[in-house]
Amino acid sequence: MPHNNPSSNKPTCTAQQTADAKAKVCAIFEKLERAVDVASAVPHDKDANATLAAATTMRQVFDVGSQYFFATLAEARATPADLETAVRKEASSLQDGVMGYLDGLTNSDPGMQPLVNANTEAAETIRGLSK
Repeated sequence: MPHNNPSSNKPTCTAQQTADAKAKVCAIFEKLERAVDVASAVPHDKDANATLAAATTMRQVFDVGSQYFFATLAEARATPADLETAVRKEASSLQDGVMGYLDGLTNSDPGMQPLVNANTEAAETIRGLSK
């Protein structure tokens, strides 16, 4: 995927530009985490329609969130390389996860475990770098 590699054509940036880009990317990550919390709170008891609505909402959060990450990175060219790499991993794992869900897999499926693990690792890295 061409959008998975940090840009090797990064312009020379000032410390302020780098700080601003980092703040912007970290704020996007916080928005994504809040959106996941909101989607997780959608009731999905034994009602099939509620379960479908909850699953659809989470897929939408992952899909839109990953696109939002990639678009933000394209604009925030001064993002520190380690943060950019982690965000790209997070966004890619979200997209791969959506495809897995659409293919009928669940988080507990062995085929999803590498994606779940990659997402968890990337998210932890982003949290650490966002402090």
